[in-house]
Amino acid sequence: MKNFLFVQAASPHSSMLAKEGLDAILMGSAFCSVSVMLKGDALFQIHKNQHAGLTQTKPVANSFKALKEYGVENVYCSEKDLSDRGLSQDDLVIGVTSLDTAECKSIMSQFDIIVGF
Repeated sequence: MKNFLFVQAASPHSSMLAKEGLDAILMGSAFCSVSVMLKGDALFQIHKNQHAGLTQTKPVANSFKALKEYGVENVYCSEKDLSDRGLSQDDLVIGVTSLDTAECKSIMSQFDIIVGF
């Protein structure tokens, strides 16, 4: 079975990429082993106090709680991305494994297929 890494890089309400990426993660998990890496502003996708503002879209954070039910065990992020955004694990709706830059590169090399959103 192939190992997939879905890399989410879009902020939650700037476009439909965040929602489309999450949909792909959930669908993909039915067919293969899936892990997720949240990069940059994508960390706001799992922020507890998410506000859609004027975009009239629903917050996606709570949808990420379903990852475990779909068998997605590993969600990664960069320690630097967390700190650059003033976030901590307590600010997030799900637990993530925060990695330094070298560990992020190492993790990425362990997957057969990487899909970016």
